[in-house]
Amino acid sequence: MPAENEQTHEATLSWTLFSGDSAALFALLAGVGLAFATGGRHPRTGRRMTGARVGVAVRALLIFALGVAINSLMPEDPPAFNILTYYGIFFVLTIPFLHLPARTLFLSAAGFAVAAPVLMLELGD
Repeated sequence: MPAENEQTHEATLSWTLFSGDSAALFALLAGVGLAFATGGRHPRTGRRMTGARVGVAVRALLIFALGVAINSLMPEDPPAFNILTYYGIFFVLTIPFLHLPARTLFLSAAGFAVAAPVLMLELGD
């Protein structure tokens, strides 16, 4: 799709509508998929939760492996890396949180939102 109109040098309508960063939508859909896979509003317990966790771990491994395979096939010039490897790691990181109630998840998210920038600043030096 053309990025700009050749005569006016303004962004075309198709570019304006479809040129966004899809990572946020991809993360949202991944989270919704995890919620559905683990029981949604009524989280699974016992063996069913264990099965859901194993399923998430297998999914994470497959997504990570696919991301590594795609990254190995991509040319280095220009450097382009897909986000599948990161999503594989993020899926593994979600496993301990799958059984938690919504309030605990919101408090954890708020804590991470406050602590993560501070930790990044401190560990970056």
